[in-house]
Amino acid sequence: MKKILAIILVCAFLAMPMAVSAEQIDLVNENPAYSINRAAVAPTIDGNIDEQAYTKLPAVQGDFSWNDNDTGILNWMMNDAGVEAWISYDDANFYVLLSASSGNYFMDIDDPGSIWQHSGIQISVAPGNAVGGDRLELGIARNSSTGEILVNLWADGPDGPLDWDIEASAHAVAIVGNRKNYEIAIPWTSFLPAAPSTGDTFGFNFIYHFVPDESTRTIAEFAAGCAYGKDAEQFGKLTLTGEPTWVAPPEPDPEPDAPEPAAPDAPAPEAPAPRPSPRTNDAGVVALIALMSIAAAGIVVLRRRTN
Repeated sequence: MKKILAIILVCAFLAMPMAVSAEQIDLVNENPAYSINRAAVAPTIDGNIDEQAYTKLPAVQGDFSWNDNDTGILNWMMNDAGVEAWISYDDANFYVLLSASSGNYFMDIDDPGSIWQHSGIQISVAPGNAVGGDRLELGIARNSSTGEILVNLWADGPDGPLDWDIEASAHAVAIVGNRKNYEIAIPWTSFLPAAPSTGDTFGFNFIYHFVPDESTRTIAEFAAGCAYGKDAEQFGKLTLTGEPTWVAPPEPDPEPDAPEPAAPDAPAPEAPAPRPSPRTNDAGVVALIALMSIAAAGIVVLRRRTN
């Protein structure tokens, strides 16, 4: 009897996480489709949003399903919590950064395979033509007590030749202000035969888990195909544009060279001062008069003698 009771209790315990998510509210937009830009610079995987390396996925509320009958929950997740996905790519990797409010954050386990039951994220990717369970599915969480980061790979990519070691991958979880950010670089060859080209499409799904305590779990799932049955056909679709995530602003036109300052006008030459009339020295005048007088007197005397 005790064994039967123990088995029942174990089964009930295992069923609890599923019961928490039993009520799925269907998303409005099936297979939401968006474009994805090429990273102008490779992001530094540190949990910080680099707007030169990413573009924000312009997802709308109708692209999400959730697990609560209260429609206000999704409004809260999309507006107050502000669930965001920042994505980009280059020749080697698909980059994902998921961000939301750091409130309602509880994760106090150290088993990577069970992180889906607590605060954390799940990401699924697959070839564009994948069906059923053909997908790569991973999870990232951060222990709210110790800060330890946990990662787990639940499903290997169906077509990827790379035997990917997710624990050795570039990934991060950071609390930035009042937000909690999960970031990871996913190699293309972990789920595709080779890196895709401009214009190619692949499947994408993510789940953001909010767990405020040990008994409550609320999720927001982009598209469908993970939380309520593994079906890659229900994933959202992303198409590579080849356009960069950021373009440097044009350099401003150089300022024209300032003209050389004009030489100041030369001043007009001053008119020469009038020369004063020469003045004869008074003493010279007196002497001249005296000589003339003497000469005149001599002439008079000479005339008298002649006569």
